[in-house]
Amino acid sequence: MRVFLEVHLKLIATIWAILISVLALLLLMNTIKFSGLMSAVVSSKLEVVTASIERSVIKAEQLGLPLQEMNNLSDLLVREKHRDPQIRAIHVVDRHGNPLFSSESAALSVTPDSLLIRRALFSEEAAWRLDEEHALYTGLQLFDATGGLTGSIIIDYDKSRYAADILRVNDRLLMMTLAVFLVFAVFIFLAVRLGFGEVNAIFHLLHAQRDEHAPPQPDNMKTDSLSYQFARQMEQREKIKSGVEQELSQLVSPSSGAEHK
Repeated sequence: MRVFLEVHLKLIATIWAILISVLALLLLMNTIKFSGLMSAVVSSKLEVVTASIERSVIKAEQLGLPLQEMNNLSDLLVREKHRDPQIRAIHVVDRHGNPLFSSESAALSVTPDSLLIRRALFSEEAAWRLDEEHALYTGLQLFDATGGLTGSIIIDYDKSRYAADILRVNDRLLMMTLAVFLVFAVFIFLAVRLGFGEVNAIFHLLHAQRDEHAPPQPDNMKTDSLSYQFARQMEQREKIKSGVEQELSQLVSPSSGAEHK
């Protein structure tokens, strides 16, 4: 048991720690990946709303109306908001980040230098997305006939509906990770105990000789084992040691007799 605590348990604990680290990293990566996948699916669904608003804006621009003068755009935003009950609000801002139209009575309460406005106006992709803890913001940048940026559509989507799905999937991933760890933990324990049996036998020989001064018994071991070879070497060392001690005692005994004379 002492050998096990000193050698095997430390080795097993080290392998378990590495396994836990790897599984925890995989769990974190899968959680982030699934959350991003759900947000991408919702954003793809909301592209229908942004495309409908964009078509109305393009038609109005073809009639010569600038974005600021499209008075019927607020009614369109209200209608599009009712496509999905999880949409909390739809806003349209100009190229400076100032709110122009909204599906709600209260305008968008963000500053022009906020992260949401920067993402809406300066994203490298026209169809952008901002994923926060309790809300998903998605939208589409608006351009005029010359390709200049005129503003952006902002959709405020409530994540509470699919956040519950994400939490449920994360719980399943956690349970699967724990199950994988338990299976591999038992396998590692057995592999170390069986695979390092020879080392265990050698340590038993060392402890037995140190604590009990018992001579090794290689005849009781398998001849092709490492412990057998180690026990043979220990046995030969003990024979050489005892022979040297006998020679020394014989040399010392005549010298002591001569001194007495």
